Amino acid sequence: MATATRQQPSWQQPAAPPADTALPALKIWNSLTRSKTPFIPIDCKTKTVTWYACGPTVYDDAHLGHARNYVSTDIIRRILRDYFKFNVKFVLNVTDVDDKPSEQRSDGDELEGALRLHREELTPNSGGYEAA
Repeated sequence: MATATRQQPSWQQPAAPPADTALPALKIWNSLTRSKTPFIPIDCKTKTVTWYACGPTVYDDAHLGHARNYVSTDIIRRILRDYFKFNVKFVLNVTDVDDKPSEQRSDGDELEGALRLHREELTPNSGGYEAA
């Protein structure tokens, strides 16, 4: 079965900042155009950069792969803020709903299934859930 080739939307360079606005000479890699392009924030006057990053979907213990993402993101955020003097508004989403199928969940109730999994992991002395 043949599938249609997916086309990326065309990308348009943001408008150049006003002449009286001093922005640092920062270029970033644009994976859509496969070239370096000048970094121009939407709000040039206040040098405000708004940044939304998808975080993890928490369904198991944290591991080193999670840390790599957070450390890399934090380093970039600090460089933008401390070296290039941008006002960075950063939001990281954390999804805490288990959307993975579980063999231990048989009744289809996701909340009840998640509680059942955590009850098995916690002991009465851990300060968490105590079995009735």
